[in-house]
Amino acid sequence: MERYSTEEYILNGELSASLKIVKGNCPPHPHDFFEIEYVLDGSGVYNVDGVDHEIKRGMLFLMTPISFHSLRTPETKLYNVMFSDKICDFDALSALAVKGSLAVMLKPSDAPLFESVLEELCKNKNNAKYYFYLLNTLLYKMTAYSDTDTADSEPLPIARGLFYLISHFRENPTLADTAAYAGFTPTYFSSVFKRETGMNFKEYLDNLRFKYAKKLAESTDMTVMEIASDSGFCDYPNFIRRFKSRFGVSVTELRRQGRW
Repeated sequence: MERYSTEEYILNGELSASLKIVKGNCPPHPHDFFEIEYVLDGSGVYNVDGVDHEIKRGMLFLMTPISFHSLRTPETKLYNVMFSDKICDFDALSALAVKGSLAVMLKPSDAPLFESVLEELCKNKNNAKYYFYLLNTLLYKMTAYSDTDTADSEPLPIARGLFYLISHFRENPTLADTAAYAGFTPTYFSSVFKRETGMNFKEYLDNLRFKYAKKLAESTDMTVMEIASDSGFCDYPNFIRRFKSRFGVSVTELRRQGRW
């Protein structure tokens, strides 16, 4: 399974927006950027993190760097926006990202707004000042569809740290790196992190990686080595041992039991 990279798919490193027509199968893939897709017309199945969704006009999807998705369709017309977290308002994107992917049917009253803003994004994808405001309008509106109340309250003290891990979990982020991104000293960040999440830094990062690895095992035909690598595990034998210890079965056994 190929992972899409910012360097390859977002030419200016910030945002790419287009109106696309997709035919046939788009195989499961993750990416190291964020992505919004909105269905204008079509039929088939849109799969996000192993869950199938019927393709209908008005369906909206948000994928994070910890998501993967695929599409099976005779033909689907959709808006596609790929973007970096660097051009987003932190509160809007983090409120969505900490909950993972999003797959919702828009309310009929909201669809015209999304469609008009997405159209403007496609027309103004080279105007940095303009697309910043357009994209963040979408993100703030999308928080109403997320099962989170962070959009209506101050973010947790460690929200920036959680967001950093979601975006960089494959890159062996350290406590010091994450604390620096969050604006804390490592000692203080570690204490607050444990209090807010109930886990220490390593436990949280491992949990994030293993949950992602399990989704890949259940929903793709990636090899075990590919799953380990894409989940951020450098020590392959250690990954195999710990995966079985955590879930009670190996990746191969999980698939043999028909769970994917």
